[in-house]
Amino acid sequence: MSTKANDLGNTGGSRQRRDKLLSVQHQVQKLWEENRIYEADADPSREKYMITFPYPYMNGRLHLGHAFTLTKADFQARFQRMNNKNVLFPFGFHCTGMPICASADKLKMELNSTNLVGNGKEKEETNQVQLKSKVAAKTGGAKSQSEILKAMGIPEEEISKFTDPVYWTEYFPPLAQKDLKDFGTAVDWRRSFITTDINPYYDAFVKWQFRTLKFKKDKIRYGLRPAVFSRIENQPCADHDRSSGEGVGPQEYTLIKLKALSLPENIEKLVGGRNVFFVTATLRPETMYGQTNCWILPTGEYELILAFDYPICKSLETSDGVLRKIYESKEEALADCNTVFVCSKRSAYNMAYQGIVPLVNENSLIQGKNVDSLPEVISFSKMSGEDLIGIPLLPPNAYYSKIYTLPMFSISMDKGTGVVSSVPSDSPDDYAAWNDIKTKPGIREKYNIKQEWLLDLVPIIDTPELGTLAGETVYLKYKIQSQNDSAKLKQAKEEVYKKGFYDGVMISGDFKGMKVSDIKEKAKQKLISDKNALIYLEPENTVISRTGEFCIIALCKQWYLEYGEEKWRKDVYNWVNDEKSFETFYPQVRTSFLEVINWLKEWACSRSYGLGTYLPWDTENNQKVLIESLSDSTIYMAYYTICHFFHSDFEGRSKGLLDIPIEYVNDDLFDYVFCLKDEPSEDLVKNIGRGQLDIMRQEFKCFYPLDCRVSGKDLIFNHLTMCLYNHAAIWENKKDFWPKSFYCNGHLMIDSMKMSKSTGNWITLEDGINEYSADACRIALADAGDMIDDANFCRDTANSAIMRLYSLIQSAQFYVENKEKLRGGSQEISNSELNNFLKENPNALNALNQADQIFTSEVIRLTNETFNSYKNFAYRDALKYALFEFQLRRDQYRLLCDSNDLFLNTNILKLFIETQIKILAPIAPHTCEYIWRDILGNESFIVNVKWPDFNDNSIKDFKFSLSHSKMLNLLIKSIEDFRKSMDKWVSNKKGGATSTGGGKPKATSATIYVSNEYQDWQIEGLDQVQKMIDEEGSLPKDYISRLRKTPVIEKMDKNMLKNVLSFISLKASEYKENDSAFSKTLPFNEFELFSTQSHFISKSLGLQQIQVKHTKQDCSEITADKLSQVIPSRPMIVFV
Repeated sequence: MSTKANDLGNTGGSRQRRDKLLSVQHQVQKLWEENRIYEADADPSREKYMITFPYPYMNGRLHLGHAFTLTKADFQARFQRMNNKNVLFPFGFHCTGMPICASADKLKMELNSTNLVGNGKEKEETNQVQLKSKVAAKTGGAKSQSEILKAMGIPEEEISKFTDPVYWTEYFPPLAQKDLKDFGTAVDWRRSFITTDINPYYDAFVKWQFRTLKFKKDKIRYGLRPAVFSRIENQPCADHDRSSGEGVGPQEYTLIKLKALSLPENIEKLVGGRNVFFVTATLRPETMYGQTNCWILPTGEYELILAFDYPICKSLETSDGVLRKIYESKEEALADCNTVFVCSKRSAYNMAYQGIVPLVNENSLIQGKNVDSLPEVISFSKMSGEDLIGIPLLPPNAYYSKIYTLPMFSISMDKGTGVVSSVPSDSPDDYAAWNDIKTKPGIREKYNIKQEWLLDLVPIIDTPELGTLAGETVYLKYKIQSQNDSAKLKQAKEEVYKKGFYDGVMISGDFKGMKVSDIKEKAKQKLISDKNALIYLEPENTVISRTGEFCIIALCKQWYLEYGEEKWRKDVYNWVNDEKSFETFYPQVRTSFLEVINWLKEWACSRSYGLGTYLPWDTENNQKVLIESLSDSTIYMAYYTICHFFHSDFEGRSKGLLDIPIEYVNDDLFDYVFCLKDEPSEDLVKNIGRGQLDIMRQEFKCFYPLDCRVSGKDLIFNHLTMCLYNHAAIWENKKDFWPKSFYCNGHLMIDSMKMSKSTGNWITLEDGINEYSADACRIALADAGDMIDDANFCRDTANSAIMRLYSLIQSAQFYVENKEKLRGGSQEISNSELNNFLKENPNALNALNQADQIFTSEVIRLTNETFNSYKNFAYRDALKYALFEFQLRRDQYRLLCDSNDLFLNTNILKLFIETQIKILAPIAPHTCEYIWRDILGNESFIVNVKWPDFNDNSIKDFKFSLSHSKMLNLLIKSIEDFRKSMDKWVSNKKGGATSTGGGKPKATSATIYVSNEYQDWQIEGLDQVQKMIDEEGSLPKDYISRLRKTPVIEKMDKNMLKNVLSFISLKASEYKENDSAFSKTLPFNEFELFSTQSHFISKSLGLQQIQVKHTKQDCSEITADKLSQVIPSRPMIVFV
């Protein structure tokens, strides 16, 4: 589907140029494919480089967010090729997991639904949660699955085919491959596949991996554990199964039971004499000794939920391994349970799947997978929070035997149970709400609060600096006015909780005299053993599955990888922490990895629904259990090295280079090929042949380990860390096969806005290419940003890139058409313009030769800067040097050559063009390849040429020198300063000079004053500051105050001191861009530079004549004061 031009921002004026670039890219891609340019085979004679990108999920088209991260890998792959490395960049497609099946089932339900209206659109279900997800962003808020598919550009007649999950795996991967080819990715497409058991070879690989982890490495366990859970799918909802909430895990609370001592008559009738408990979820069970009341949100919606008298046994056998009890009727549940909880309904569902409250299945007749068809908690009634205020409760462990429910206005019903325990002595939030009720009669009157309900504070913890009533202390310290001061309360709470936990000492209750940090767990266990509390879990933050439901935490039996096991954790931690072994490019990325390695624990690797590979061993009740999507994608980079020997298509249906039947692909094969055993079995040799086995083994040994994996930063918290863990397990004693580096980037915005179709800035890769061309897109993505901060794709940059690329083509064409007539060409003598110019300007040849030297030196310098930028994955800088600054230098060179293209040196111009397209080729390969082959006439491919080494005989007389850069910078900066001086001169001039037609005075000539030496007092200041720089490595921030204290400067009089400090401040501003600013001499003769380039300067300023004078010459025409202002690198101009 194409997006309209107006949507993407391309204007009609650039369409011809854009179309030229599109034509070029199609032509070049065809050549690459015909010549199999990017296919890489084992070659022991060359250094290898293997780079990968996490395979994208195949439930839609690729977009610019994918492309942004992909370019980090593609640019590097191309750069490494130019360094004569044997580069492997493979690419696969991820189909494992729940999302495809969930979407297919949703579509099937829509198409089969009896609720279709006449126009064919599905009737909106009022109780369905509106999905706020990645898909919603992609599709502009489309709600039904058929609408989502239509928004992706799927023809209506095709939509019914998507009810089959397998069709998704057949439809989207070829489109993704086409988009990636059109984008110019340097991929070896022989090494591509889709995941899941659809591809039997990949399926065998994953099964080998898991059998190895379980039976040989003892890394997989089975048992009851908490997991983020989808009720609709009845299985854990892993990160890649979520539309929002990726990385969110379970949060454990202590569920405190506060028994109601008496109840309003209406509630008493509803519950039928059962015990009623207000349940609060707390992270601070040790503070329950200080309870003074219980908080309720007056506007909150609470429910009276039937609960088990005691949680069901964790060893209870269930058919699906989920800890819950489902009754067939409400009456059965009521007969078994004599307890009622007051809480939010949301929290009740978490409790139900943790064996705390029962479920009843009274919706079994409802068809399809949706919330309505699921078993429900049993609610006696909904209650307004306001109706629950003033109920007396029995607080466990508290000083008071009776407390009351009171109103609090800052409670979130999306966290905990909606009921909150109150310990105002040690909680700023509690104290603020308690104080509001105490000091504000309006609150007491509105909710009929009696004086005796508001109990005095109870000191329970002595916290250094905060005393025994820390909540009150920080309330006063931060000048908090009420419970609505959320920012101040957050700050206050952090201080109290941190100091209280680490330094606080209990002064009340069972653990009196002990540190809080020592007794926190003991206090929790005491509450539980006394049957006054339970363990309760819920997601740390909101998690929404791809079916659109809010997920819960369930206790369920699962197969899980034992991440965090001490030796395993330590091995991975030490690997990442060793900068020589493992590169992260940015320190904060390494820090993030180390933090994740320390907190990542048991990870559920199984589920019951979706696409994928099934666990390769017997399970409970002989259920077929799928491997979770993040768990089967941790070492597949190794599979890339050999997959082309197995199959030649995505699905593994067509045989590969070695024509190996699937029945011979077993654990023994993978163990041998992946160097986990020295010799293959006799049967393996018999079935496949030793020669073919050794070919695969050598291919793996050639390209492994993985040199770099490029990914978005969000995968640090799961996939990338798991990738490290699994390599460390499979190749435990072979660290030579562990990954060598991970590069992580931020997310991509479009024109400084989050990508979303609803805001009109969702750009698929296909649309981006069609609108701007592949190379213009690649330039805009390179310019978008590096590091882990979020980047910004600017459509204006993409549009301007079209013009820049077209200009490169035109410049190359000009060179080819005129190279013999240019200066230094074989037909230079026929260049009449050049010859006349040299005759009229005796000094011109020297000036042109100097321009050649300066420009050549700049070409070499910028090439080196570009090299270092690519090497460090700093692509924005690489683009700056290779495109923007290269073009700027070309324009400056032209200016130095009298603004005449025909005055350029043919050898230097050839050097410039060839060098630029070589170093720009990783970013804009199509345009550069076209110029290299079609315009310059080379037979080789630019993507295969080596990085420029500048050994061309035509420039043997030129060499790189930093002084040339400084000469150019001084010349350009001085002209800018001269223009400002001229504007000032014109505005101050009142007559006496030649005037323009409008009467405005105009300078006709000028004198430039230069100096090669500083004055003595300036040298003294420079010496002192240079000493500071030599001692500290850079200019210290307090250089002025330190300079004042030096003996030499202290002796100066007031006027001299003022001059020195002013002068040094001036040099300090230069130091930011020129680290030799405090040098006492320039690396070149400034007088000679300005004398040689006087014609260029006069033409740039529109003057008829310029004279250059040295300050040591007779300069009596200007005052000594003015002359003293002339210093090295700061010439002065005087107009006439």
